Amino acid sequence: MKKAKEALESFHPFPMRMEIVPLEGGRTVINDAYNANPRSMELALETLAEVKGKGRAIAVLGDMLELGSFGEEAHQQLGQKVNELSTDFLLTLGEEAPVVVESAIRHGLAPERAMVVESHQEAISILKQIMREGDWVLVKGSRGMEWRRSLKG
Repeated sequence: MKKAKEALESFHPFPMRMEIVPLEGGRTVINDAYNANPRSMELALETLAEVKGKGRAIAVLGDMLELGSFGEEAHQQLGQKVNELSTDFLLTLGEEAPVVVESAIRHGLAPERAMVVESHQEAISILKQIMREGDWVLVKGSRGMEWRRSLKG
């Protein structure tokens, strides 16, 4: 039993897969930018909603790539899920970003809490302005969106 406990305590997840990154000021990032598909996006948003506690849930979402003809519909469903799970702020990046934002707003997210950003740096700049103590930020999108480089910058 002791070996199992030690193994669990020393376990480190794969990079960019539900990595918990504590920030100064009691803020936390969930870096799940390894890959994205409709189900993994939904599960990550559910996790964000569960862990945020009294803090706010902020989702920074990139495109889900390689979905073919289902791409637009999947991004519309993502916007709906963002609202259903009481996400407080939504920042999106990529070609499908407007689809996600429009859907989230159509399903009830306040327009001032949802926006398309043009770059990773713009997302970081906005996060620095809006984040406060206790907030949780989910960063998720397909690897092709190149989040890893941006998170280190």
